[in-house]
Amino acid sequence: MSLLITPLAAYSKHNCRHPKLLEWVVGRKCGYCSCNLRYDSYPFFDFLSLPPPSPTLAANNCHRTTTTDTIHGKGNGKFKLFVYSIITSAIVTSAIVVMIVAIAVWTGCYCYACGRNSVRRSIVEDSCMQSDVNWESLDFWTLHDATEGFSDSNKIGHGGCATVYKGNLNGVEIAVKRLSMSNRSQEMKTEMLVLNQCQHRNIVRLLGFDLEEQETLLVYEYLPNLSLDKYLFDPERSRLLNWERRHIIIVGIAQGLLYLHQDCQPMIIHRDLKASNVLLDKDMNPKISDFGLAKLLFGDQTHDQTQRSAGTYGYMAPEYASEGFFSIKSDVYAFGVLVLEIVTGQQILKFIDRIHNDNLLSFVWRHWTNRMTTELLDTTVRQSCTTNEVSRCIQLGLLCVQKTPIDRPTMSTVVKMLTTNSSLLVPSPPATIESQAYMQNDVASTSSELQPR
Repeated sequence: MSLLITPLAAYSKHNCRHPKLLEWVVGRKCGYCSCNLRYDSYPFFDFLSLPPPSPTLAANNCHRTTTTDTIHGKGNGKFKLFVYSIITSAIVTSAIVVMIVAIAVWTGCYCYACGRNSVRRSIVEDSCMQSDVNWESLDFWTLHDATEGFSDSNKIGHGGCATVYKGNLNGVEIAVKRLSMSNRSQEMKTEMLVLNQCQHRNIVRLLGFDLEEQETLLVYEYLPNLSLDKYLFDPERSRLLNWERRHIIIVGIAQGLLYLHQDCQPMIIHRDLKASNVLLDKDMNPKISDFGLAKLLFGDQTHDQTQRSAGTYGYMAPEYASEGFFSIKSDVYAFGVLVLEIVTGQQILKFIDRIHNDNLLSFVWRHWTNRMTTELLDTTVRQSCTTNEVSRCIQLGLLCVQKTPIDRPTMSTVVKMLTTNSSLLVPSPPATIESQAYMQNDVASTSSELQPR
């Protein structure tokens, strides 16, 4: 059956039939440019005159329509639900990430603040200094003002990793060590750890410290006579060190090392003992300083080895300089070199006898074996010396610079030799060190690891 639609009513129904197209098809609806063709198994062309469809057919038709609409509705709902799920997941994930970052930042700031407060609480107070200074309140600006803005006029020392300034804090003279930005933080921690447990008249006192994000400041007792090298190797100032004072300095350094090796737990190996690291108080008494390279030996440990030897050439024991082995005997070797410097007034790295091609150790050895010890003395003290004490100090210095660690005495033996008339062993030739020119080249080539401090 066919139904003609307006405006194509002028066409006859026969013109709109397509027998071939509709052959063998039950129920079909087609739309063309000239007509709308439909046929089915039930009447549909006169909706007004035909009786209502049977309930079964209407129900089926309604079911088909509802099912189609439901299917389309469910499809749109699932897509929307999928989109909402993605958006919700992204928001929740972002919130979690932001929360984690915020917690991490807050925790870092809190730990940093707690660490600084903990460090401040552990500052060592100088019990001998009667003052109203509150060491726990020290901060960068307090020390900045105390040193007049870290002015050059207050600069009293400068090294590869720090500059030292004189300061005045509420009438108390202090020394402020300002570590450079490139300084290794481990050295600072070591020095603080060592000096916090050291209380000895021949060890410099750490009074306080301040840790800032970009600054590290260590505060020491101020020692007006600065370091030993300022006097020992200066032609004019060396006159202030007569033999009696030099002997007192030697004994004081020995007692300070004995304290580090025997009375401290854990045992402390200084590793960088030299004239510039011995400070002098107002009475010219020595105090060992600069513990940035110190090592701690725990329990029954007597020695250790490092892959990175650090210290100053000339003062380094052969086994330490070549293989990284260090022990209390490493400090004994450095002490022996320092004793010979104090006696002769000559510096280990700068002395060379071009006639015999001697360095300081071989020069002293040759004069001692030829019984010409008086000629070794600094000319400024020859008139004030005691020959026996000078000879014993030279012999002791040679014993301390023996090549093999086992042949060197301990510091307890050294102190006994210096303070009594106990017999001394006969030394063997000292450890051989290279000539000055070679050593200078070596220092330059390894300055990144063995920079003098």
